[in-house]
Amino acid sequence: MSKGLVCVNCGKEFKVGAWYNCEDNPTRKHAVESKTYYSDSDSLVVNAIPQTSMVGNQGERINIPGVVVTFTNGTFHTIDPEIQEVLDRRVTMSKESWMEKRLTPELKSGRDRAIISQQQALIDELKAKNAALEAEKAGESDEVMAGAKGKAKTARN
Repeated sequence: MSKGLVCVNCGKEFKVGAWYNCEDNPTRKHAVESKTYYSDSDSLVVNAIPQTSMVGNQGERINIPGVVVTFTNGTFHTIDPEIQEVLDRRVTMSKESWMEKRLTPELKSGRDRAIISQQQALIDELKAKNAALEAEKAGESDEVMAGAKGKAKTARN
């Protein structure tokens, strides 16, 4: 079963393979949300759509150009659903893996320090909230006890 895609230009849903007919124009290609792909190679080249040729009505040869995708600094962005479909199969590196391979030891330790700092701030915030809740419970307990003592005195009198 093919997944449905939604064109960001015309808002219509279309299926994989039905790349054209945006805004009911058979020559206009649909566009989808931008997607970024990552590669180990700074300048990976992928022949996403091969060049083809066909024979025209008068027997002439018609060349249909293909699309060659070239990554820059290991990344490539596209809104073309046909290219996304090809790259989803051929280029499977995650952003996290790509970043991990590109970070220098200094940047990694800085990132780790930032994460530790954020986690420590969250721990401190939780401790403060916990202390406030404990103080609030203690205050309620004192009020209950004070009320109970007052009732005990009035019951004796």
